[in-house]
Amino acid sequence: MVANSLWILGWAVLISVFKRRGDAIAKLFVVQMFVKGAVTSILAPVGMSAAKDNIHFIAAATYMLDHHFMFSFLNTKVSSRFGFELRELTLASSVL
Repeated sequence: MVANSLWILGWAVLISVFKRRGDAIAKLFVVQMFVKGAVTSILAPVGMSAAKDNIHFIAAATYMLDHHFMFSFLNTKVSSRFGFELRELTLASSVL
């Protein structure tokens, strides 16, 4: 519950930045990414049912891929992406 609240708070801040400074494509991107994250963590957490586990897996996979585009929007340095990329590869290798 606390983790979801903090996640939503972080997204509220990020969405407010995109609302003020983003173009239409960036705004649409950030909203769809938030929705996928909400589906993954709030609406279809792992272990609820086989159907929700499938929804979770698909939403989570696309949400993680969306981070690569978000890094571009935010001009994140390649060196700062390393930890995220390593975590993503480790997670992917553990579920395959």
